[in-house]
Amino acid sequence: MRILVLGGTRFVGKLLVERLIKENHEVTILTRGKNKDSFEENVKRIHCSRFDATKMSKCLNGKVFDIVYDNICFSPDDAKITCDIFNNVGVGKYIFISSMSVYYAQEACLKEADFNPQEHEIKMGAQNIFSYEDGKRFSEIYFSKKAKFPVIFVRFPIIMGRNDYTGRFEYYISRILFSKNVYIPSAQGKMNYISSYIAADFLYWLKDINCRGPVNAASAECFNTRELIILFSEALKKKAVIIDIQQKNDKCYYPYCREKNMVLNITKATSMGYKFSSFHEWFPVEVDIVQQTLLKVSYK
Repeated sequence: MRILVLGGTRFVGKLLVERLIKENHEVTILTRGKNKDSFEENVKRIHCSRFDATKMSKCLNGKVFDIVYDNICFSPDDAKITCDIFNNVGVGKYIFISSMSVYYAQEACLKEADFNPQEHEIKMGAQNIFSYEDGKRFSEIYFSKKAKFPVIFVRFPIIMGRNDYTGRFEYYISRILFSKNVYIPSAQGKMNYISSYIAADFLYWLKDINCRGPVNAASAECFNTRELIILFSEALKKKAVIIDIQQKNDKCYYPYCREKNMVLNITKATSMGYKFSSFHEWFPVEVDIVQQTLLKVSYK
C-alpha cells in the first residue's frame, strides 16, 4: 500500500511508521523536519508544515495514497487543508487521530454516538483560537461534512508508555521512585487508557477494515487518579507519598486527572474484530522500562 503519515517521528506516529515499514508498505512521512527520524532510506520524506495550505498543496499535488494517517490535525482549518487536497487528488481511506476529548463527561460509558459530528455546525478557525477539545470536535465536524473520501475518527483516551513526549507518564514514575510528593485532588473521575504500542497496532489494523466515522479505542479497565497512583506504586514496588488536595492549586501538578468520568465504550471496535490487551498486561511492562531508564540516569 502507498501510505502517507502526517506526523510520524515521535511516540505513536513513530511506532506506526516502524510497523508499516516492517510490513513492506510504501511509506511517505510529512513533517516539519524538526525531529530527526531513524527510518533511513525506508521512507520517503516531505518536509512541510501541516498548517501551510499553499506548501501542502504543492507538495502533495498529483500524489495518490491508499491510506492517509493524520496525527497532527488540531483545528477545522487543518482539516480543510487536507480536504481541499484529497477531494481533488483522491485517497482510499483517511484515518484521523482524534481524542476522547470530543466527548462531554458523563457517568455512563461514552459511546461513539454521544458525539455525532454530523449533528453540529462547522466553525472555522486555526488551532490557536480553539481549546484542544474544540479543535478536535470541529475537525471531526469539518471532515464529516466536507470530505469526499472515507474518514475514520479514532478516539483515543490518554496514551501511556515509554517515550511519551508530554512527560506525564515519566512524571508519576519519577515522583514515586524518588519519594517525592504525589498530589491528588479531591474530585476524581474514572478514565480508561491505552498504551502507545497498542494504539499504533490499532491504527495499523484499521487500514484493512471497512468502516468510517468515529471509533473508540482503549483498554477496557478504568481508574480514578488515586487508583492509578496505587497501580504505579504496585508496579514500582514502592509506596507513593500521596498528598490530598481539596481545591485546585496551580502549584501542584496532577496529570491524568479529570474531575468527572470519561470512560470509553469499546464495543464498536471489539465487534469489528479488534481485541484490546488488558491494562494490567501492558502497564507494568511500560512502567518497568521507564523505571530502569530513570535509575540508569540517576546512577551516572
